[in-house]
Amino acid sequence: MLDGSTYDGAALVGKVSVVNFWASWCSACRVEAAEIADTYREFRNSQVAFLGVNFRDSRDAAVAFARAFKMDFPSVYDPKGKVALSFVEFAPDPQPATLILDRQGNVASICNGTIPRGSLAPKIDQVLGER
Repeated sequence: MLDGSTYDGAALVGKVSVVNFWASWCSACRVEAAEIADTYREFRNSQVAFLGVNFRDSRDAAVAFARAFKMDFPSVYDPKGKVALSFVEFAPDPQPATLILDRQGNVASICNGTIPRGSLAPKIDQVLGER
C-alpha cells in the first residue's frame, strides 16, 4: 500500500470492484482523479470496493498525488507494474486504465484512457444490476 502496509485482496471478494491504475506523472490521471474520487465517495457505503494501483512511480509522489486529489480509497504501491501484469488478458494500457470487476472477479468493463466525467457511476450501476 502507499502507506507501506499490505493489502488483503479478500476485501474485493463478492463485491463489484473498481480497479484504477494511475501514476502521479500521468497527466490523464490528473484529469480523471476527481471523477474517481467523487465516484468512490458516492459508492463507499455500498457493496462496491475501490482499489487504486499506483505504478511506475515514486512512493512520495504517489502519496502527494493521492492526498492532493482526495483519493481516500486504498491504493497499492506497485512501482514495477506487477499488478497490471496479473490481468494478462486485460493489461491496462495506456494509463490511466480502470477495470470494473463483477462479484465473481471477472472483468465486466474496461476503460483505457481518461474516464469522461459522469460516466463511471452508470457503468458501476450496470454491473451491480447483473446477477
